[in-house]
Amino acid sequence: YGVTSVWGEVIAGVATNSGFYMAENLITAVYHRFLIFEPIFKEGGAGAAVNNSGYAYFTTDLAGNSRYGPGLPTGQIVSYPFSGQTKVATSFSSNEEEPDPVPNQDVVGYPISVHANFDATLSVTAFTVRQRGAGADLTVRLLSKETDAVNTSRSVAAIIPLAPLLAATTYDVSFIGKVNGADVTRSWSFTTR
Repeated sequence: YGVTSVWGEVIAGVATNSGFYMAENLITAVYHRFLIFEPIFKEGGAGAAVNNSGYAYFTTDLAGNSRYGPGLPTGQIVSYPFSGQTKVATSFSSNEEEPDPVPNQDVVGYPISVHANFDATLSVTAFTVRQRGAGADLTVRLLSKETDAVNTSRSVAAIIPLAPLLAATTYDVSFIGKVNGADVTRSWSFTTR
């Protein structure tokens, strides 16, 4: 019969009670994003609580109960930031995520990720980002099953620029790889705040 349901949970704990900030914090945190953007989830719910000292906890549960959703068509991926997205943050404090995706550095550039269905195998041939009009690719840390086997599943990959991105700047991204052996090539751009 195979898998009939899937589920996941992400939790943010911050010293603010802004729901927007807490949700954005979870999406920025790349290991949390891997779960949030799983294409086969079809249900979700969120809740928040604030303790007596003002520290807020925000929990999001995601599921595909009684069969998961259809997910992506065979050999397809989704990306984040998405093509044409504007007002993307310029940086990410990797020390705020547990586990830390860039253990030897705190403030890095905004993570860029690609996602396939959870039961797919995504392999990376090339994954780059560069400032529009600049000649060189940015220096990045690649998170994939091959480079980060403990924390990155086989169906996702991300690059994290090792320096913050520039404000009000367009970045061009290129991904070349395979999903279950089928070639996938994507190019897109996004613009920072």
